Amino acid sequence: MADHASGREISLDDLVHLRAKTQKVTKWLRSELDDRLETLRPLLSPKRLLGDQIRGTQPMQAKDAEKIFEKLKAAYAGIAGEPLRLPGQLESPMEPIPNQLALYPWEYTHELSPGGDTHALTIRSPVSWVLMHAAPIGLSEARQMFSGAANRSDVNLKKFATHALVMNAIFDRNPGLSRLLGALRVCVDRATSPTTGKVPFVRLTAAVPSFRPADGVIQNATSLSGVAIFEELVDLDAVSGLEDPVRTKISGLTA
Repeated sequence: MADHASGREISLDDLVHLRAKTQKVTKWLRSELDDRLETLRPLLSPKRLLGDQIRGTQPMQAKDAEKIFEKLKAAYAGIAGEPLRLPGQLESPMEPIPNQLALYPWEYTHELSPGGDTHALTIRSPVSWVLMHAAPIGLSEARQMFSGAANRSDVNLKKFATHALVMNAIFDRNPGLSRLLGALRVCVDRATSPTTGKVPFVRLTAAVPSFRPADGVIQNATSLSGVAIFEELVDLDAVSGLEDPVRTKISGLTA
């Protein structure tokens, strides 16, 4: 993500060139990740974690489901207050959560100050996504609602936050999921965003680094597009230096 070599000066011609290549790389990375997550989908089932604590047509027992639900209930209470002001509390049985996976591009707010006039825009990562069960709204819509930039729907925001908490609980319950994805060159971490308060997200990031160009480049690009959203660029120069974890491990064992 943009922690690597942010603020790099590039020309607009370079931006156009890198944008086209970034789109190709992102499309491939996303396709590969979708394929692997589909294989893992049975392990990511909300019913497998919570059993009859989730409303459904078929009864299903799950180990420690009541304890897990109580932890979820407490976690929801911990994020529901200011500044998010989420409604109510979690009740058992919970509303059904479909075992349909969704990947939402990771994004954050970045401030530009051209000529001393500060304004904020959204930066999106081409190599990092939030993993959740599909909700009526995604990360971008939730951020807009929480910030007041879009009409607020408390019902949808509650579902969004609940789905994020459930996915977080699934990865807590089965640490092997993170290790397995790591072996597939996908880093799993937990992330929060200032706009979405303490809602914990399971974030998946490809091994390919990206960077955010210098503010002047972003300002020119967003002025031309008329859209206050900018996507980072894949760092092609760094790709050749990507480490092979298997080679590194064997080298360490045999040194």
